[in-house]
Amino acid sequence: MTTTSPTWNHSPVRVGLVGAGPWARAVHARVLAAGPETVLTSVWARRPEAAHETAAPYGAEVAATFEELLDDCEAVAFSVPPAVQAELAVRAAEAGKALLLEKPLALDLPAARRLVDAIDASGVVSQLVLTNRYHPAARRFLAKARTLEVSG
Repeated sequence: MTTTSPTWNHSPVRVGLVGAGPWARAVHARVLAAGPETVLTSVWARRPEAAHETAAPYGAEVAATFEELLDDCEAVAFSVPPAVQAELAVRAAEAGKALLLEKPLALDLPAARRLVDAIDASGVVSQLVLTNRYHPAARRFLAKARTLEVSG
């Protein structure tokens, strides 16, 4: 019996990355550039030299402004402090961009609510990065937790 692995038959999603710190370089940029489902198109950060360091290994552009990044992508991944993410992600959602968000979502409940409301109003796809959510050990834990009866 011959088996074939699934192939990706769609154009990759063009993703812009906001942030150029260690986590952005070590995780986000590398994963987004690996494809085939995504392509890292551009990076924007408050320090252009850091954005260049993050973008260059993957052939991505450096966006001069956040608005330029939005013009160059279909989705936006965030790797910035929660207060910055909460503000910019609202603007990205309002621009119709899918969102890949870091935790915590925001610094306080009102800021998180504004972001969730913007996502709901725009109808964009959003996901919060939960690093170990799909790890086999986490899946086993969650499956077992679903079988427990909780009281109190």
